[in-house]
Amino acid sequence: MEKSKHSYYLIQSVFGLLAVFLLLSHYLGIPVFDEFYTASVVSLIVYGYSFFVLILVYRFPVVSFPVLFLLVYGLFHLSTMILTVFDSFEVAVSTYDYLDIPSLKVASVVVILTLSAFMLGVGVANQRSTFWIQATTEKKTRRKDYTQAIHFIAYGLFGLAASIIVVVSLSGEGLSISVNQSYRAFIEWRSQDKLIITLFMASLNWLLPWSILMLFGCAENTRQLLRFSIFAGFGVILMVLSGDRTAPLIIFILFFVRMYLFRVNISFIKLLPVMTLVVLLIPILSILRHEGFGTWNSQSLTDAIFLEAGESFRVGMNPVTATLIETGAGFQNLMGTVLVVPKNEDYRYGIDYLKSLVVGVPFSAKILGISVPDNSGWIKSWLFPLRMAGPGFSISAETYLQFGNIGVLVIFFGLGYIITYGWFYLCANSDNKQIVMYLLILMQVILIWVRNEFTATIRPAAWCWILIFIIIPILQKILFNPRRRHN
Repeated sequence: MEKSKHSYYLIQSVFGLLAVFLLLSHYLGIPVFDEFYTASVVSLIVYGYSFFVLILVYRFPVVSFPVLFLLVYGLFHLSTMILTVFDSFEVAVSTYDYLDIPSLKVASVVVILTLSAFMLGVGVANQRSTFWIQATTEKKTRRKDYTQAIHFIAYGLFGLAASIIVVVSLSGEGLSISVNQSYRAFIEWRSQDKLIITLFMASLNWLLPWSILMLFGCAENTRQLLRFSIFAGFGVILMVLSGDRTAPLIIFILFFVRMYLFRVNISFIKLLPVMTLVVLLIPILSILRHEGFGTWNSQSLTDAIFLEAGESFRVGMNPVTATLIETGAGFQNLMGTVLVVPKNEDYRYGIDYLKSLVVGVPFSAKILGISVPDNSGWIKSWLFPLRMAGPGFSISAETYLQFGNIGVLVIFFGLGYIITYGWFYLCANSDNKQIVMYLLILMQVILIWVRNEFTATIRPAAWCWILIFIIIPILQKILFNPRRRHN
């Protein structure tokens, strides 16, 4: 489809001028907003306009990578603003352990700058989509079939991960703690420095989701994908029993991405009810995990569904309100970051990003004596010193912590460009199982990064690339070569 140059330049001008205005206001020391309510309204308008551009102007499908990133980003960074506009400020910040209203207004500026920079990157990449698709199509050659090796690795990783999780749990540790005691007790257990705990958490957080997404990626058709979803369902249950909510949600989303690549028509109208139901489960799972899954009965389930119990919720609270309160931690972390930096601490100038690279090489951090960044623990020490577990972090907060607002502009422009390029590359190579698997895994970790730290992206990006593009071809040649078996 030939794109309109006029609309492209108009859209880019809007986001570009907005970004320049925010940067100039910041460096001149001019407050952008007098009231947080005004900041919330403007943030939601910019967010809505971004969606309008992606869906109706650029014509991205609802399960495309840029749209999914915007959805997940909004869920964790605009919840407080939505509640401020459509409910009340008191409800919006009712679970904030620490509140600084001037920092809330500054954080909203960072969110708007993030959206503007991301959309600028998407716009530039979108203009080159036709060129990329044509170039990729011209370079296509006959590919080798690695299906047998892929199945061997995917089933093997899934079986290994599930076995470790089940065996550890049956021994009275692992999931048995979260089921029979509470999520808090599980956090205490996993914080210990033991080999068995390291293996358990690696299986739960890495091997299990990687193997599920590898199965999604190597599916030949929708029927086979639905069969693989049985394994995914079992894996998601294990994740949920551990108290995790984000990873199962993202796997659920990426299932629909794979369906779309099989030319299944997935419209916004069809997906909205399903996604709404899944998102509304977030506060329910939060209540149940604090009580311990093993204590479930008909009464506790009823209380959880109708939000008649739980530490963070008022009795009978609206489910949508409860969900938005539960997902507001990302914006709270951003508020804390702009409160501390640069007033009390200096910018990190990318040091955290560089230190994070060492986790790509196993045990290198200990050998080199490099401390891996723990910004979740850092923000906890400022905002939640009495909490047991860290609150996660925020992709915008981490970028601001490194370089300030100028870094937010540059990093998110690049991220918008890369995510959009990745989407077009995926669509142009939807018949290449290795590329589909790797990009699904890569998008999973990017969506997790929205609510966490850059460190979480390094291992999957490095290890899965080696696994998919080096180890799988070698295994195919060694174990499944017809000529070798014949000889």
